[in-house]
Amino acid sequence: LTLDWALDAALNHHPSLGATWHEIKARQGKAKQASLPGNPNLFGEIEEFGGSGDYSGTGSMTSKIGISQEFQLGGKIKKRVQKAEAATRIADLEHHIEIIEIKSQVEKRFFEVFALQELLSLQEVQVELIRTTWNCNQASQGRGHFPSGSFQKPSRTGDG
Repeated sequence: LTLDWALDAALNHHPSLGATWHEIKARQGKAKQASLPGNPNLFGEIEEFGGSGDYSGTGSMTSKIGISQEFQLGGKIKKRVQKAEAATRIADLEHHIEIIEIKSQVEKRFFEVFALQELLSLQEVQVELIRTTWNCNQASQGRGHFPSGSFQKPSRTGDG
């Protein structure tokens, strides 16, 4: 496992990055929509039907159909576009902040694991040195180089 691999995996699979990326795309869509005029409105109206007397049935029914379109003046579209583009930039900055935070967490945890692996490796070397020293001492005692009992294992108290 390398740091580059860990960073790549985190950045490509972290759910919050997917969410912030989709937020950017949504705000880009809103910015595009903000530059367009509003949709026209179609409306209809039916009067004087279903009553009583002369107004019973549909014989005296009248209907109206209309269409309306709002035209925004006074720079309203430009202001709406600027607001939407600012929201898109904010989403983009939030996405980059999320990337930096994730990279920081991955690097911190990667080096914590690396330090623990190095510590484990040093402890394994230390155990091997102790084992080798113990074996050498045992062999030397067997040949008479050391006084008997000078390198014995300590006895536990209470072993009567």
